[in-house]
Amino acid sequence: EQNIQPVIMPLNRLKSGETGRIVYVSTKHHSRLDRLTDLGITPGEMVKVHQTYPAFVLKVGETDLAIDPEVLDDVYVRKNGKS
Repeated sequence: EQNIQPVIMPLNRLKSGETGRIVYVSTKHHSRLDRLTDLGITPGEMVKVHQTYPAFVLKVGETDLAIDPEVLDDVYVRKNGKS
């Protein structure tokens, strides 16, 4: 029996210690897209999850960010292999 995992997933599905590359951001809220872009959350960037609760703590480039998990439902990543 094989377990097939999606190639691209919402960022908030990554677990603590996992890394991924942002593929795209899809949101209906223009202000949210602007804010994410200002924070460096853009396609092509690598992210590492440090913590998942109560807020997601991410490393994007050289910056650590704390973001609500609901916001990260709009950010899609390709998960890296074993982290």
